[in-house]
Amino acid sequence: MPGTIDIFIEKGKEQAAARENAAALEQFYAAKALINAENRREKLPIILNNLGIIYHDLKQFQQSLDCFEECMTFYEQDERGKGLTYRNLGCVYHSKGDFEKVESLYTKAEEHLAVVKDLRVLAVLYADFSRFHIDKGTFDEAISYADRSIHLYESKAVEINKFMGFAHIFKGRALKEKGSCTPALAAFKQALSIFEDLAMPHVAVDAYEQLYLFHKEQGDKEKAFDYLEKFHELKTNKLTAEHNLTLSDMEVRYQLRAEKEKTQLQQKYIDLQLQMNEELKANNNRLELEVRKRKAKESELQDLNKELEFFASTASHDMRAPLRGIVSYSQILKRKIKDDDLLEFVDYIENSGHKMSRLLSDLLNYAKAGLDPKDFKHIEGDAVAAMAISNLRAQIQERDAQINVGDLPSVFANTSYLLQVFQNLISNALKYQPQGQKAVIDISGSSDEKSVHFQIQDNGIGIASGDLDLIFEPFRRLESAHIYEGSGIGLATVKKIVERLGGTIRVCSEVGKGSCFSISFPNIKQDIYEIA
Repeated sequence: MPGTIDIFIEKGKEQAAARENAAALEQFYAAKALINAENRREKLPIILNNLGIIYHDLKQFQQSLDCFEECMTFYEQDERGKGLTYRNLGCVYHSKGDFEKVESLYTKAEEHLAVVKDLRVLAVLYADFSRFHIDKGTFDEAISYADRSIHLYESKAVEINKFMGFAHIFKGRALKEKGSCTPALAAFKQALSIFEDLAMPHVAVDAYEQLYLFHKEQGDKEKAFDYLEKFHELKTNKLTAEHNLTLSDMEVRYQLRAEKEKTQLQQKYIDLQLQMNEELKANNNRLELEVRKRKAKESELQDLNKELEFFASTASHDMRAPLRGIVSYSQILKRKIKDDDLLEFVDYIENSGHKMSRLLSDLLNYAKAGLDPKDFKHIEGDAVAAMAISNLRAQIQERDAQINVGDLPSVFANTSYLLQVFQNLISNALKYQPQGQKAVIDISGSSDEKSVHFQIQDNGIGIASGDLDLIFEPFRRLESAHIYEGSGIGLATVKKIVERLGGTIRVCSEVGKGSCFSISFPNIKQDIYEIA
C-alpha cells in the first residue's frame, strides 16, 4: 500500500497532467515537507523534477532552474537521471532565449542518455535539438536531428507519441526555409496525421498553423483558408481551456489560503481559551470569538476581492488593447484593399476580433460576478423586473416581443446583481426564438415562510432533456444554439450570482415548447446588518 508521500506525489502528477498547476504545487510541497520531516531523501529528485517542469510551464524560469540544479546533486552515479536533467535545463534556457547554454546542455544530455540507451528520451531530445537549430537558423542541422528522432519512432524502437509529430513539423519548417516546398508539405501533413491518430487536437493546432502558412505563402488561397478555419477553431478551444485553467488555478489558491487561515485562527482561539479562566471569562470568550470570526472573514473576503478584481482589470486592459489594434488595422486594410479574396480574409480577421472582445467581456463579467457582498437590502422584485425590461427596450421592440409581468415579491439581495440575473434570462428568451415567431415572456413570482420564488417562462426553441444539466457550464454552447450569437457565459454568470445571493436556479424545458427558469432565494425577514 502506498505511503502518504507517494499519495501526495501521485496526486500531484495527476493534477500537473491536467494543468491544475496550483493544486499540483501544493501536493508536491506537502510531499517535500514530509520528506524533510521523515528524512526520506530518496524521493526528493522526483519532486524536484516535477516542480521544475511546473515552474517552466508557468514561465517562472529561475525557480525552474533552481529545482533542476538541485535535482542534479542527487545524480552522481545515475546516467539516466543526469541525461533527463540536462535536457530539462536546456529546455528552460531555450525558453529564456539563452542559446549559448542550450546546445551544451543538450549535448551533455545526449551523451548520458546514449550510455544507458534510453531511446525514448533520446527521440524527444532530438526533436528538441531540431527546434533549437531552427531558432538558431542552422536548417541542415535541424533536418538532421528531426530525421534522427523520426527514425527512432519509425524503426519501432520507440512507441509513437506527440514528439514524432513535432519532429515532422520542425523538419517541415527547416525544409521550407531551404526552399524544398514539396518535402516540407509532406512533413506537415505527416505531423497532422500523427496528431489525429493520437486524438490530440490541442497539439494538432501547430500542424494546422504550418499548413495554413505554407499554402498562404504558395498563393493557394482556398487551401490556406480551409486550414486557417481549422487552426482558428482549435486555437480558440486551446485559449478557452487555458483561460479556464487560469481561473481554476486562482480558485484553488484562494481555497487553500482560506483553509490555512481558518486552521490558524482555530488554533489561536483554542490557545486563548486555555489561557483564560473558564468560570470568569466564558461569556467574554464567546463574544470575542464571534467578533474575531466576523472580522477575519471580512478581511479575508476583501483580500480575495482585491486580488481577483486586480486580475480582472489587468486582463481587461492587457487583452483588449491588442484586440482593438487587430480590429482597427483590419478596418484600415479593408479601405485600402481592392482584391475581393483578400477582403474576405480581412473580414474574417475583423469578425474574429469582435467575437474575442465579446468573449473577454463575458468572461470578465463571470469572473467578477458576486464579488461585493455589501448593499444587500430588501428590494421589490417588480422594480428590478421593470429596470431590466427598460434596459432591454430596444431589443424587445426590435423583436416585437410581449412581456407579461405578474406581482413579484420582495427579496433580500443586491439590486445590481439581481438586475443582471433578470436581464440575462430575458435577453436569452428574446434571443433563442424560432425564425419569424413573436416572443412571449411571462415573469411571475411567489413567496412562503422559507423562500422567495421567481419564474421566467418563454416560448422559444427549448432545450433537449439531455442538455439541461449542461447549460450552466461556462462556454457551453449546445448544438441547437449554434445558429444564435453568444459566448456561452451568460447562464454560467446567472448561476454564479444566484448562488452567491444564497439561492438556487433550475430549468424545465422541452424542445420546441420553450423554457422556464425557476429561481429561489431564502426569505429573510430582517436585514442581517440590523441584527449585527
